[in-house]
Amino acid sequence: MDISRQNGTICLQNGIVIGAGLTQDAFRDAPYFANAKSQDFGTPPWIHYHISGGSIDSRELAVSLCFYDQTLVSVDLTVDLYRPGPMSWTTYNLATEAATKDFHDRLLESIFGEAANGASFHAGRVSKDKAILNRPVSWSFPWGNVWSLHDPKGGGTSITVSYAIGTLRRSSRALDKDDGRRPTQPKNLRLHFGCSPQILQMRRERLLGIQCLLQIRSDLLSEMIQYPEFVF
Repeated sequence: MDISRQNGTICLQNGIVIGAGLTQDAFRDAPYFANAKSQDFGTPPWIHYHISGGSIDSRELAVSLCFYDQTLVSVDLTVDLYRPGPMSWTTYNLATEAATKDFHDRLLESIFGEAANGASFHAGRVSKDKAILNRPVSWSFPWGNVWSLHDPKGGGTSITVSYAIGTLRRSSRALDKDDGRRPTQPKNLRLHFGCSPQILQMRRERLLGIQCLLQIRSDLLSEMIQYPEFVF
């Protein structure tokens, strides 16, 4: 897998190429769309598509694309380090999530080099797994940002490629103009979070990417709905 420094284009192991200019229509016309699964979370024109990205070191790579109407906002990539079998809260564990986070970190460092702004942590005060999970790292480019992070609320661990938000704002204004309404920012553009400064800064920079929930496989999402007491 490769992510271009110049424009953020993602080249997956199975030959699929995803770039910032990919529209939802072009995605739906692509041959690989036949195997895509969609989710809109009841917040159109936001929509998410899940596809396979092939494998890395014999591990499956799950890919989630988030569109705002025709605009590609972000792409989440997750390497599956769990044992084969159905995913549920009984098989979910932080040790595997930490191993996944570490895998993602090293994969991105092999592409971009060491992150200049990896958040610091006090390894002596927490377990090794928590130290890894609590350390989001990122790379910033003119076209957007690349993050390796763990979401402590949703439970997911992923690489997130988020593209610059200027295009999305223009897309939102165009939709409003078509509807004859006064241009507005996309819904939930401004959110406030009670979390660490590092996570808050991360989410500010991602901004609209917060709408794109971190990739958790469909069966895990089903478990979260079925057992709401575990969602916090």
